[in-house]
Order: sequence, then structure tokens, then C-alpha cells
Amino acid sequence: MDNVVFSKKIDIIKLRQVFSIEQTSIEKHWSQKMISSKNPLFEITRFPFYSGYASTAHYLYDSIVAVSHNPIRKILYIGAGALPLNSILIAQNHNLKIDNIEKDYESFKLSRLLLHKLNMDKQVKVIHKDILDFKKLKNYNAIICAILVGDNTKQRQRVINHIGKYMRFENLLLLKNIDGSRTLLYPPIDTTRFPKNLRVETMYKKQSELTNI
Repeated sequence: MDNVVFSKKIDIIKLRQVFSIEQTSIEKHWSQKMISSKNPLFEITRFPFYSGYASTAHYLYDSIVAVSHNPIRKILYIGAGALPLNSILIAQNHNLKIDNIEKDYESFKLSRLLLHKLNMDKQVKVIHKDILDFKKLKNYNAIICAILVGDNTKQRQRVINHIGKYMRFENLLLLKNIDGSRTLLYPPIDTTRFPKNLRVETMYKKQSELTNI
């Protein structure tokens, strides 16, 4: 008996948008749970992806220290969302000040409430703004751009160009790039199109050990 094979064209842009909405919804749900909890620090450890974020936060800080020639005092995290867990963990573990940029108003409000509940709102701040409208980038030793910032490669390139224009010389911009089947969910970055004033340094990590940044 002959086998019949069916194939269907995938709308990758729509798939990425659906995935992004799902990730945002999960973060908002858990942020609300933590804000409502009598013990938000314990509630954070119950977050299903906590161990992955803990690994990522450790990896991000180690990567910054490995590449930077200057002491790290202040970090900007772009697209931290309603649950800025990477920022919280880095700030807690390394006594750093971190500003978060978030353009979605509901995510911004939840993030700010959560940080206040954790008594971390003086160490970790959140700013409601689109990164393309934010120019005070010279104040930060390192800038981390979350992987879901920009719905497509073109938008991510606009963000990179903007950061490259306003960040301070010798400071760091951290981006997570992907390849293979993972590009179905995340837009890849074309490093050949980086602004000329950005020098690219690549660090590799096993995908199984790293979650979203």
C-alpha cells in the first residue's frame, strides 16, 4: 500500500507572533501570582522555568565579566516583560543595579508591582518606553536585549542599529542568536549587518542549558 505524504506551508511570522503572545501571557500570569503571594520569593521558585532562568542569569553575568574590560556597575535589560526574572537574579546574586525597558504597559505595571513586593524597586527599576525612543544608553556598562524584542529580523536590526548609535564606546551589547529549527519561533540576527562601530564577539552555549533571555 502506498504512503500518502501531506505538507503544508508554515507562516513563520504568524507562528512567532503566537509564540510571543503565549510567552507574554505565561509571564503575566505568574507575575500576578507572585504579587498576590504572601511569600513571593518562594513563589518565584515554583515558576516552571525557574531553573532555566537561573542558569541563564548565571551565564549572562559570566559572559559580561568575561568580555568586559571595565567593572560592571549598571545594566540595561531591554524587553524584560512582566516577570523580569533574569534581572532579579543577576541583581540579587551580584549586587548590581539594573534598569528594565518595557514597552507593553500591562507588563510594565506588573513588573513594577512585583519589584516593589520583593523590596527590590530601588535596585531594579522598570521604565515604560520603546527602546527606539530611549537614547540614554551611555549610562550602562552592559545592555542585554531579550530574544523576543522585535517581531522579525528587520525590526531586531533597527533595535541593534539604534543601540549602536547611542551606547558608550567599549560598553557591551548582549544578544542571543539562534539557528536551525529554532528560527521558527525566534527571528535570527544577521551579524554581517551590524553597525561598523560594533565589534562582534561570539560565545557558544548548549541550547539544553539555556532558556529565553
